[in-house]
Amino acid sequence: MPNPVPQNDTTRLVVYAAMFITIFAGTVALVASGKMDAANGLQWVISIAGLVGSGLPGLKLAQDIRGNGSDGSAE
Repeated sequence: MPNPVPQNDTTRLVVYAAMFITIFAGTVALVASGKMDAANGLQWVISIAGLVGSGLPGLKLAQDIRGNGSDGSAE
């Protein structure tokens, strides 16, 4: 089964950037269409960016603890 956690730091950075841009663009579209006001849009962007920012490194940490990290060693 393929590993869903990116192994390369550059790949992880690209994933973070793509997720943030997608969330930001979606929020801007909702605000522009009048479905959401700007204050709620900013709250959504900050909240989801915080979840993504802590969630993906947590997956990498769990992977490293299990010994499936990029160096292949468990501590």
